[in-house]
Amino acid sequence: MQIRRTLAEARPDAFLPDLAMSLVVMGRALVDLDRVQEGTRHLIEGLAIAADRDLQELARACVEFLRHAHVQDADAVTATWRQIAGGDPPQWLQ
Repeated sequence: MQIRRTLAEARPDAFLPDLAMSLVVMGRALVDLDRVQEGTRHLIEGLAIAADRDLQELARACVEFLRHAHVQDADAVTATWRQIAGGDPPQWLQ
């Protein structure tokens, strides 16, 4: 992941979409391994990039993965969202 971050910092237009995809894939994998809090962090970061870059398909997938994580462990997802975003999760996640 660090290589993708470095590339995205150097050339955001070229590499931020790849970083977002990697974050979402890693987030989903971590949630599937019951590492919900860690996976949620990746998913939130991936969603932020996808939304900022208008990567609609990736954003939709990320929303579904976050919903899946919320079903799996609502407390972990809510706490992680609050920690990162500074507020309650959006209505679509509650």
